[in-house]
Amino acid sequence: MFMQMGMPRKIAESEGLPYAARMNPNSPMFMGFVSQQTESNPAGSTVTFVGPQGHPLTNARSGDYFDNGSVQHLAHDILDLEQWYADDEPFTERVQYMFRSNPIPSEGNADQFVDGGGGLVFPASFQGNNDALANAQAVNTFEGEHRLGHLSCLHRSSRAADGAPRHLRADGPGYDNMDVPGGGKLPKLQFSVYLPTADLFAQMRKDAASLDLQEKFDVEAEDNGLERFLTATRRQNFLVPPRRHRSFPLVELH
Repeated sequence: MFMQMGMPRKIAESEGLPYAARMNPNSPMFMGFVSQQTESNPAGSTVTFVGPQGHPLTNARSGDYFDNGSVQHLAHDILDLEQWYADDEPFTERVQYMFRSNPIPSEGNADQFVDGGGGLVFPASFQGNNDALANAQAVNTFEGEHRLGHLSCLHRSSRAADGAPRHLRADGPGYDNMDVPGGGKLPKLQFSVYLPTADLFAQMRKDAASLDLQEKFDVEAEDNGLERFLTATRRQNFLVPPRRHRSFPLVELH
């Protein structure tokens, strides 16, 4: 895992990947956008069990052994960039897959493919927990299509009703042969998420796919966010104790 502006494009060029020229030369991620968009991260205390003033998702209280602890989720995903940067996937499609369609964050450049075809930084605007529902129903969507954007789907559960983020995420690209059938190197998405409960990540992952909305409103599978471009090979949850118990957690309770 590495992180540097423009590094994925440099790796793609050095490895002779066929879509290298279509990647944004400034993005730190293989899919061409900045992963940590503006307005997307909460205060660190929000993702602890107790929360800043008692978190509604747990029964933890200040002074409990694990009060300021958290759940860390680690994920390893293989990216299908040949499909992501295909001839029939202009910037206007990719930005809707990543974000939303009502409205589309940007219509990009005249050339929809060279150097990513458009920008890489857009606000992670919260438009309510039912934003994905509106997208699926084609309410004010780009070109009036039934769509599901990755960000709007996540917002079904990753934000509180007032728009406050509920998780803290750090992403990074990778390029290696781990878990790759045949042993060749492929681009990866690797990320860590801190949350107040493991159930929250399970719900967020379910909402990211939003198969219920896809089926109910006849959204084409190819118009459903990032689902067809990602293959998760490893997922793990870890308990992160609060700092005062981090070196040898539970040792004093034996």
